[in-house]
Amino acid sequence: MFANFFADTLAARASGVLIPLLVLCVQIGTCAAATYDRPAVLDLPAASSSRCSQGVLLGIAKAGNRLVAVGERGCIIYTDDAGRSWKQARAPVSVTLTAVDFPSPLQGWAAGHLGVVLHTSDGGATWGTQLDGVEAARLRLNQVASDANASALQAAHELVEDGPDKPFLSIHFENERTGLVVGAYGLAYRTVDAGKTWEPWQDHIDNPDGLHLYAIVSRAAGLLLVGEQGYLARSKNAGVGFARRKTSYPGTLFGVETEDGLHLVAYGLRGNASYSPDGGDTWEALSTGVNGAIDGSCVLREGQYALVTDRGELLISTDHGRTLRAVPVEHAFPFSGIVQASDGALVAVGARGARRLQIPAPPTK
Repeated sequence: MFANFFADTLAARASGVLIPLLVLCVQIGTCAAATYDRPAVLDLPAASSSRCSQGVLLGIAKAGNRLVAVGERGCIIYTDDAGRSWKQARAPVSVTLTAVDFPSPLQGWAAGHLGVVLHTSDGGATWGTQLDGVEAARLRLNQVASDANASALQAAHELVEDGPDKPFLSIHFENERTGLVVGAYGLAYRTVDAGKTWEPWQDHIDNPDGLHLYAIVSRAAGLLLVGEQGYLARSKNAGVGFARRKTSYPGTLFGVETEDGLHLVAYGLRGNASYSPDGGDTWEALSTGVNGAIDGSCVLREGQYALVTDRGELLISTDHGRTLRAVPVEHAFPFSGIVQASDGALVAVGARGARRLQIPAPPTK
């Protein structure tokens, strides 16, 4: 289920697996060719399918009271009745989409394989392409063309020669104009004009080894990035620069959750999670009681934290992440994301599409 593209990297870094992504190389035929034809899936609209809501979905976000989820082969679905029924959106690409974000009910962005960034201005019903890996590589080469740093120039040339083989894994917009998208090998691009133009941003992130970046989170303390090998970085200047911080877990981190920017839970492989009571300055390991990779999370309206794993497990914290408890889930399947719908129900996405989950009542004292 994991992309062949990452096999050599995973063996060399010995940092575990990536979040559940579908096989990228199947889509483009090869992963490291010096010359390439533009992948047809970049210009092929996603096929209409009544089973789109039952396929592999990797990301979900709120668009006002609407929920929007994205997944394999360019599948984008949305619901206006809290996940009871879904409609398929019109998407201009057929690549796997990994993440979606809405800074307002109508304006939203999605990101995914082959360096794709999509935009919607109608709450997720229709989408257009703003960026792809071909253009992203060209932007990076233009940025460093006059750079005295020979290694940066060589890396930019290689990015162009490789073709659009590197996925974006997370996207976040602070408002309707300013956004950041990150992904494999530390790639990062920023926009301040609602995606009309994008600027390569990896030079603003403390990530000299080019570690994969899996998630962007925005809270009161600023922006947070997490990735492989325990990577966590924090920005206190709206994403202009990111400084790396240490956590208690050296393995891959897939996300971080916080309600107030102070009490943080960073989570990742094999049920590992770390807790920080001070905005990320100090960390301690958490006992989660689960073995699945923790792939997604959300904060509930009552202030609880909810986290899900790729083994269909659901974790709840009622004390801002200081402790986590597993709760039963009926008809569980591998989860990759979770949100709370307008009616209070949890809606999870993953390997078998989207499903409503009832929030278990907190234990009585």
